[in-house]
Amino acid sequence: MVTGWRRLANSAIAGLALTLCPLAALADDRDDCNSIFADTIISGCSAIIDAGTETARNAAITYGRRGNAYYDKGDLVRAMEDFERAVELNPSSALAYFNRGAIHHAKGNTGRAIEDFDRAIELDPKFTRALNDRGVAYANQGNTSQAIKDFDRVIELNPKFVPAYYNRGLAYSSKGNIDRALKDYDRAIELNPEDAVYLNSRCWVRAVAGTSLGLARADCDMAIAISKNEPNYLDSRGLVGIKQGLFDKAWSDYDAAHRAKPDNAGFLYGRGIAALRLGRKAEGNADLAAALKLDGKIAKTYAGYGVLPP
Repeated sequence: MVTGWRRLANSAIAGLALTLCPLAALADDRDDCNSIFADTIISGCSAIIDAGTETARNAAITYGRRGNAYYDKGDLVRAMEDFERAVELNPSSALAYFNRGAIHHAKGNTGRAIEDFDRAIELDPKFTRALNDRGVAYANQGNTSQAIKDFDRVIELNPKFVPAYYNRGLAYSSKGNIDRALKDYDRAIELNPEDAVYLNSRCWVRAVAGTSLGLARADCDMAIAISKNEPNYLDSRGLVGIKQGLFDKAWSDYDAAHRAKPDNAGFLYGRGIAALRLGRKAEGNADLAAALKLDGKIAKTYAGYGVLPP
């Protein structure tokens, strides 16, 4: 199973290293505001904000830093408040719009997110993080053609921007263009060979297509080893096993995934298919029935993978 699009908002927001001008801010508070620890950042930046001695531009940076910290802590409400204030204080800051767009995206407000990413890109046409995340937002809306255009632009600006290859691969895969998807996954893995997400995605697209299954298994093996038995990757290898006719191995992978996430209908359905292929009818039928109770469409999903009960 593919685990989803890769936005840059999480890493971008958390990893910003913004420099505050000294002005009247106490040195200790400024150092705290530039810390790597969320609670320390919030404390230091709050002290600077409360002092009220910064210019509007510098205050926007401070609000942005504190918003980053709130985002890290999962407090999207306070993060949004700070990013809103940053936009008010410095409406020419592409980063402020990007950060606010990231919160909209995280909250599922895709249209609002795209509006903010649009403004960020208008202010900085080479803002690759905003282009990437706008592409993901378009993809989440089902507009994969527009998403691919954004990922194309990111890669044009920075040919080593790995998430854009991965995201474009997902977009091509969703359109059924397996060859283009594999080329993008190949490039992502070439640039970052130990990323389990990329390895699993290449495994999955080959498993669904039923092609190069030996290579697919090798990718899944590596992804599982790196991630220390991530259930979604076990699920991918389970599908490989079904397609290879290695039903005992498929059953073991689906069983391990199911034990980790008992409420996942896909893992349970896959285990049922494997059991049926092994001749264990009562066990297999029980798994299929239980899976259908969790998700009435799971049989159709598996049919889309080319997998039907025997």
